[in-house]
Amino acid sequence: KIVCQLIIFSKPIHLNFKNCGLNPERLTELSRSFKHKINHLELSNNPLTDEGVIVLMQNLSVNQKNLNCLHLQNTQLRNGGLRLICDLLDFMKIRNLNLRENPGIGRESYQLVLQTVQNNHKIHLFDLNNCGLNQQQQNNVNQYVQRNLICFQNYAELITTALDNIFNPKPVVKQQEVTKPPLELIKQEIIQKLNKQLYLPELIEELAQKLTRPHNVKTTQLQLQIASSETMGRRQEMEDVQCIINDFYQFRTKKQNKQWRETMLCLFDGHGGRDCSEMLLKKIPQFFADQINDVLQTTGLESPAFIPPEVFEILFTSMFVLIDIQLKEENVQAGSTAIVLYFIDNILVTANCGDSRAIMARNQQIMRQKGFDLQTYKLVKKKNQQATDVLSELSAPIANDIKIGFNQQHRKYQRIIPDTELVARLSKDHKPFMEDERARIESEGGYVQNQRLMGVVSVSRSFGDFIYKPKMSVVPFVSYYQISNKDQWVAISCDGVWDVLNDLDTTMIMLSSQNPQAASIKIRDEAYKFESGDNISVICVKIRKQLA
Repeated sequence: KIVCQLIIFSKPIHLNFKNCGLNPERLTELSRSFKHKINHLELSNNPLTDEGVIVLMQNLSVNQKNLNCLHLQNTQLRNGGLRLICDLLDFMKIRNLNLRENPGIGRESYQLVLQTVQNNHKIHLFDLNNCGLNQQQQNNVNQYVQRNLICFQNYAELITTALDNIFNPKPVVKQQEVTKPPLELIKQEIIQKLNKQLYLPELIEELAQKLTRPHNVKTTQLQLQIASSETMGRRQEMEDVQCIINDFYQFRTKKQNKQWRETMLCLFDGHGGRDCSEMLLKKIPQFFADQINDVLQTTGLESPAFIPPEVFEILFTSMFVLIDIQLKEENVQAGSTAIVLYFIDNILVTANCGDSRAIMARNQQIMRQKGFDLQTYKLVKKKNQQATDVLSELSAPIANDIKIGFNQQHRKYQRIIPDTELVARLSKDHKPFMEDERARIESEGGYVQNQRLMGVVSVSRSFGDFIYKPKMSVVPFVSYYQISNKDQWVAISCDGVWDVLNDLDTTMIMLSSQNPQAASIKIRDEAYKFESGDNISVICVKIRKQLA
């Protein structure tokens, strides 16, 4: 009852009840509180059975027709519950459906599932792995799901061609395998192979040049525990959108014998409405997956881990700029900051534009070396309620005067994080009053007044906001980091957190929490308690251990 009241009061759009022991009776009571708009519902690893799922879907079909993601992995779902789900999908907007590890879903449901994904073009994920379907049946389902993704990515006039390519494939001429390592590929050969639509034309030559450089790195698989929390807070509308893709490796078009662990985390902080942030949720993961597949196919590299660090800056810069162009063509009026974290084993690449921030927190041993005690540390409300403008002395400065990147007018810096620090920033806040941002804005004919771009906007880089372009830039800051045994936590939050909590506050909350879910909720609640006036969104990652 307390949880139901909290849901009704806080109106979160992302609900995670994984491993909560929910049974049909409890789920029935809980689902009655889902009266506001929910985007993502996680109910995996609960003994819901068909009884609970049927009641849930009946309530969702009435109150949650805009639900985007539904996770029912390992919920004792059987054919009866699946039948109702398939019947109701036509009346809902569910795109991602996770039904893994439900062995009660038998082969007799195959034709129903196949017909559902064949006729419903909205479905982008229908995961039935480790259920009763055999591998061939699962592959047939995935073929139609892949068709839906292709249709989603293309304009309406290209859909017919895309369908024809899938269902009437032309004979494929087997090509000779590339035996040369990337270092020996000539630049012109790479330029000819690259899909230029995925990159800015002015960066193609630089991209090809950097792909000829060797990058030998030894990676170690990590066990990541990820959880998120959010609230509309004191705002009238929830404009933040989160994205957690635990298995980004699934988007590789060519699987290797060794499977690298890939994870993508995104946070989009919208302003002026949700249009822009919701579009980024649809576009960025798919666009980036296409880029990675294109680079791997062009170079013959086995894993994204072997892509040179400098290449990721070009990939993210191209993606951010080209998606922003698409948003303008689609007449998106709102704006949104963006921060994207991409894990490849223990390599972490971060890209951001705006004032959402990601930090890496060291373990408790480093904390003790710095003389901090979890038992005595207290959060203190900042006098001006602004904790973002001054770096803690224990946070790595974002700039080390190493100028790299896309264009001389866009100042970006490569980071070096000393091992002795308790917390380090993986991103860079883009605020109009910062010296380098002010100089860029003024060079584009703009001005900064009252610490705001053109006296109006509190950030200097974002997607959308086209009335302020080019003074408002979308070019991201990109950092490349190799996680070590000293690293334990990652926090990603919008400015609704960083306006009232600093890096050290957030680190201490995570280090004193048992798991990421508890940490994300604590950070959210503390930010609200300290009178944050914005939407509040938090994603926490705990690096449990390195796997052999």
